[in-house]
Amino acid sequence: MKNNLIRTHNTIYRILDATENEILVIDCIKLTMPNWIDEVTIASHETITDEELCIVTDLCLPDVEDLAPEEKKIVHHRFSVISSIIPCTTAGDDFWF
Repeated sequence: MKNNLIRTHNTIYRILDATENEILVIDCIKLTMPNWIDEVTIASHETITDEELCIVTDLCLPDVEDLAPEEKKIVHHRFSVISSIIPCTTAGDDFWF
């Protein structure tokens, strides 16, 4: 279920992690910080693709390999800033990326 995109109640979530009763999600419409929600919140949902997310949000992310060298540097820097907390956000040893 991790890294899935789901649509429910006019919201699109990317699932980052899941426990028995809760799911760690990012709201792809509001672009808010990740938060844990009850799984019943998304009980009636549909799975969507990255392409559908691109159409809905009008935000299409390029492949990292297609970025200019300076853009790649920024991406790697930003990931290195948050990478140390990723293990703290997962329920187990399995990462979402």
